[in-house]
Amino acid sequence: MRAGLIAISILLTSSGSAATEVSGDITANFLSEACESQDHSFGAGVCYGIVTGVVQVSSARFCVPKGVIGSQLFDVVKKYLRDHPERRHLSAGVFVEEALQRTFPCRK
Repeated sequence: MRAGLIAISILLTSSGSAATEVSGDITANFLSEACESQDHSFGAGVCYGIVTGVVQVSSARFCVPKGVIGSQLFDVVKKYLRDHPERRHLSAGVFVEEALQRTFPCRK
């Protein structure tokens, strides 16, 4: 869980647009490795922390329905990581935001 808090700290202290809140060094490839890690406490903490941080910073860019819980968001991102390996070179923040926008688009 400490790793998740570190990831959130990175997200909240970075400058730039919401989609690029995660350092450019933290790519979706790194996120994928963390989310699929066999070291569940560390990997899940990093993955969950990054997803949670992006949700906090970018929530106006997607519309999560009422009742959706954090673990569902985590699962959505993990599925998007598996389904879109061609996009994993993106920063983790951009990738997570894209996954959530495509899964939970806002109605106009």
